[in-house]
Amino acid sequence: MIWEEEKQNQDILSHYKTLIDARNDQPALTQGDFNVIYSDDDVLVFERSVPQDKVLVVMNLGEEDRKLDIIDLYNQQTPNKVQLTSLLEKEKLKSHKGTLEMTSEAVSVAIYDVKGKLRYEAPTEEKKYNKVVLRGSAPFDWSSDANMLTFDEKEARWKSEPMELTAGETVEYKFVRDGEWLEGDNLRFTPEADGEYIFIFDPQNEYQVTVEQVQVKNEAA
Repeated sequence: MIWEEEKQNQDILSHYKTLIDARNDQPALTQGDFNVIYSDDDVLVFERSVPQDKVLVVMNLGEEDRKLDIIDLYNQQTPNKVQLTSLLEKEKLKSHKGTLEMTSEAVSVAIYDVKGKLRYEAPTEEKKYNKVVLRGSAPFDWSSDANMLTFDEKEARWKSEPMELTAGETVEYKFVRDGEWLEGDNLRFTPEADGEYIFIFDPQNEYQVTVEQVQVKNEAA
């Protein structure tokens, strides 16, 4: 212990005081139920709650910033007004039209006091998962969540963004569902023509290879 105040790191001291104040002021941090809302290789989002007090913790141990929609992670179908107030920084986030977006900085921890109705809802059987990621050989990669799929409510299938592929070059890939890799061998697709392709994941038929080429309109026609 460095007892001489002039030699102490005041920034670290202030940070620890802030953490102590947060712990003392928020009953949920010491007595609350613990629920994991989302996790993957880099990001962990969890809540602790008691009646009348809820705290949300967002941890990003990865080397890249991550954009998150908290309402989407909770799979909350009914829009409610929600406000997150940081317990460590001077920051407030408010939901807007059914979304509550934030950027979780690389190698960071954020703690928020929650006001409003924020509750986790299990995904429907058609959707089955909260998050599906496509990982694979180039143009994908095997280690990041850069290629996240979007759920098409009408078709009840998950779809990637269009990816540029070269004819005859086989792509190996797998889907990662809520942080869990699809079991079994890698899936494979070999395009017959150059162009953009959309990779599709069907939660009711998870091992089916479905890749659709984006049709380009003939502007000269």
